[in-house]
Amino acid sequence: MRGLLLKDFCIFGKSAKFYILYLVGMAVLGLGMKNSSFIVGIVVMMLSILCISTFSYDDMARWPAYAAALPVSRSKVVLSKYVLGVGMPLLGGVVAFLITVGYSFIRPEDMANNALTAVLTACIGVIFNLILLPPTFKWGAEKSRIILYAAMAAIFAIALLAGKFAALEQLSLPQLPTGLWVGLIAAVMVGSTLISYGVSCRIYAKKEF
Repeated sequence: MRGLLLKDFCIFGKSAKFYILYLVGMAVLGLGMKNSSFIVGIVVMMLSILCISTFSYDDMARWPAYAAALPVSRSKVVLSKYVLGVGMPLLGGVVAFLITVGYSFIRPEDMANNALTAVLTACIGVIFNLILLPPTFKWGAEKSRIILYAAMAAIFAIALLAGKFAALEQLSLPQLPTGLWVGLIAAVMVGSTLISYGVSCRIYAKKEF
């Protein structure tokens, strides 16, 4: 599986200069903002979508048909994508938080809030990848993007409608210990990953090239 990951990182290497310039540009843009949350979200989501983008390169190179002839199980091919799908948003959270650490040398920063924003945004990035990976294995990267846009539109519509109901504004999360919240979120993330991975393995196992 290490070779599969190396292959995807070599793909990233071809666009490394663009990503670095983008991150630098976002970091500079963030200097003019009072709140770093927006920059944190942009950086995390940018790195999150890199996993799905590798499918487009694989399709152009006809990699799936070649991989099927290699002595590598299909479950490992799927697993390599899930390592990227989970790892890249987490890496994005770390990079985004380090950017805000740099800001702290120039202006006051609420580092606890920045860390929380980075963690929550990274979790959202992971969830998006967990949702998108099964349909991407089924139909490819291009069609899965349509699902992504539809999901984002649905979330925006729900948030917009929720804002119009005053009763929803009075709802609040139950007061639970921080450790319990962390445990619940971790359990949901692990469970979602296992379910998504299992679905993708079944899809990819039946796929013909």
